Amino acid sequence: MRKKRYLRRIILLPILLSVFSFLSVNYAGAQRGKNSEVPLLSKDSILIGDQVLWSKEFTLKNVVEYQVIPYAEVLQKDTNINGAVEVVADLEIEEVSIKDELKTLRAKMLLTSFDSGSYQLPAPIIMFRLPDGTVDTVSLGSCELYVNYLGIDTTAFTPFEIKGQAKYPFSYKVLIPWIIAFLLIALLVAALLWYLKYRKDKAAGKFADPPHIVALKKLEKLRKEKAWQGGKEKAYYSGITDTLKEYIGKRYGFGAVEMTSAEITQALEEEHIENKLFGELKDMLSLADLVKFAKHTPSITENENSMHTAVNFVNYSYMRQLDEEKQAEVSKEGENKSVDFYVDEKLQKEEEVRRAEDAILNYKEDK
Repeated sequence: MRKKRYLRRIILLPILLSVFSFLSVNYAGAQRGKNSEVPLLSKDSILIGDQVLWSKEFTLKNVVEYQVIPYAEVLQKDTNINGAVEVVADLEIEEVSIKDELKTLRAKMLLTSFDSGSYQLPAPIIMFRLPDGTVDTVSLGSCELYVNYLGIDTTAFTPFEIKGQAKYPFSYKVLIPWIIAFLLIALLVAALLWYLKYRKDKAAGKFADPPHIVALKKLEKLRKEKAWQGGKEKAYYSGITDTLKEYIGKRYGFGAVEMTSAEITQALEEEHIENKLFGELKDMLSLADLVKFAKHTPSITENENSMHTAVNFVNYSYMRQLDEEKQAEVSKEGENKSVDFYVDEKLQKEEEVRRAEDAILNYKEDK
């Protein structure tokens, strides 16, 4: 009997040990499964400026729709973090599986930080609505993030002196654009000044022909038109007298344009004009009055002589003006050394007038 009991104990002992071991292993595994949690962060610590992925899977039942509250807003409201942790890519939800009315979802986002320390991250929040219209929220859990800084090994670190400012060799190529710009600006300024001066001189009549040239050009035009041959003697003599009045007014400085022929000749008596030319001018003005106001018909000779008298008077008065100016300049020769140049310039103008006079006085030969 004792042997049988002993044999039973020997047989039952291994069985009991096996059962006990199995139960112990299952209990430990159950405990681990109960207490262990899947980490929310891809790594529990990062260096300053690194990024970390936050993710979690969860299930919702009988959910009609759901909405994610932006995690950036959640962080802004957390006074403990105070902006130390930033959101690189905000919270997103993707569906993993759907079975019956149970949805398995995965939430993920990307975070970073530029301040070292330990931060308790607040739980992301998701709002969802049930079929009966009830709205509720679910918290996905909080976690802790460690942000480390890069330490400097002061034992192996050798400080260097601050370098001075780098100096580059001077190149004249740098000045070329500035020189070109300066020249362009100078040219523009010179062109603008010249234009303004030109406008001012033009408005002042500086570029206009002198009175005797203007008179000779008008008389030459009347001579070529030969208006008297078409029965337009009045227009012909009006042109001659108007030209002479305008010239006399500018040459002698009185209002000849508004004066009668008699008043003009009376005023010219004080200018000591050569007697023969003055008599011819007086007769020509009287003849012009007869043609314009008494419908007198002059002969061809009278028409030609009238033009000849007008041209002679213009040339004579201008030559007389040159002589007066020349005498005035010569008298100041001791005071002004440039008088020779001035006289030469006047003589050159005198030569131009003589050539114009010859062209007009010899109009008969042009026929």
